Amino acid sequence: MLDHIEKKVTQVWSQDVSNLEQTDLKARWGFGDLLRGANNIHGVCLKENIQFDIDLEFHPISKILEKRQKKPKTINKKDLNFISFNSKLELKNYIQKERKNEVYFVTNGFGRWDSENINEFRKFIIPILKFNKYYKKKADAILPLSKSYNVLHIRLGDKKLFGLSNGVPRKVKKLIKKRDPENTYLITDSAELKTYVYDRKLLKTLPFNPSHSGVNNNPKILFGTILEFMLMSTANKIETFSVYDWVSGFANSASFIYEVPIIDIKKNSLNGRLITLLKKFKRTAGKIKRCIKGVKNV
Repeated sequence: MLDHIEKKVTQVWSQDVSNLEQTDLKARWGFGDLLRGANNIHGVCLKENIQFDIDLEFHPISKILEKRQKKPKTINKKDLNFISFNSKLELKNYIQKERKNEVYFVTNGFGRWDSENINEFRKFIIPILKFNKYYKKKADAILPLSKSYNVLHIRLGDKKLFGLSNGVPRKVKKLIKKRDPENTYLITDSAELKTYVYDRKLLKTLPFNPSHSGVNNNPKILFGTILEFMLMSTANKIETFSVYDWVSGFANSASFIYEVPIIDIKKNSLNGRLITLLKKFKRTAGKIKRCIKGVKNV
């Protein structure tokens, strides 16, 4: 066990930190990243019996969610650092080595969700993810009354999000055509794709342009992002497609926290399964080559 007497760990939600050079496309973390970081810290602190909390006050999202306790005086924004970890052990060791009783930092965790204490985490995080009275009223007027719907989540990447590239990929158009237009909501990071779908009435959408919660600091715009997260939280299922090799943290967070089934379209397609097998083969071949090389050098 760690020496946890009087020790408290706070995950600070902030768009800006002092230890990294940041641009729109670099050193930014979205809503899903921060939630995964919270999950990772929560698991370590719960196991080691250490106090853990989240401070939202440095993030514009605090203007959207229900008001929590005041910002601790010990947190100095000028000293606020972003730290990522490679494993649960590395995170635990970091907390252990910190000599201060109050440890605070920004983090997206160690890259994967920790399901060991998932029920305890849900009890901790769900009350935090509540709209304040003003935005709850707006949310209730927009979200569907019926909870019998699916979500198609498509992530086309930050260049699409910030308008640095154009065009709707043909394979994405095919995915959309295969979904029920009366029972499926599209969530995407591409304003161009959303307009394409809305103009043709191909799927349902919420009336907001995509935004990045790690960059945009306008609460009225970020409200749309959080509302789409809440839309996923009560869906029958989330089907997700990403241009990246990993499942979007935004969709994965909603699935993990609210127990919504999630389907990775890439991995469930024949082409996706072949690509996955090819990658495994390449990794295995690389390990064999390194072993052979090591034997030759002996």
